[in-house]
Amino acid sequence: MVVNVDENNNLNKKFLFYMLCYSDLNYLITGSGQPQITGNIKIHLVSMPGVEEQEKIATVLTAADKEITTLEQKLEHLKQEKKSLMQQLLTGKHRVDFAR
Repeated sequence: MVVNVDENNNLNKKFLFYMLCYSDLNYLITGSGQPQITGNIKIHLVSMPGVEEQEKIATVLTAADKEITTLEQKLEHLKQEKKSLMQQLLTGKHRVDFAR
């Protein structure tokens, strides 16, 4: 499904992206084999604040997404590091001194 808003100056595309991502569109889905949203999306109403507020909201959400991505990457790196250290402990390449 494509939503073309190129001609609309009263809309921030990033804001619309977030609005649609977090909208509950399940009531529009039809079919069971290959569920899809059909022409009924035309009845879906979205409350839109002014353009300035849309831009501010989109900026905050974009920054939050970037931070989440950074933290997920850091978590994955730490998991890999833990896996590597556990492997070194299990193979005896690295020893832990408990005498302290």
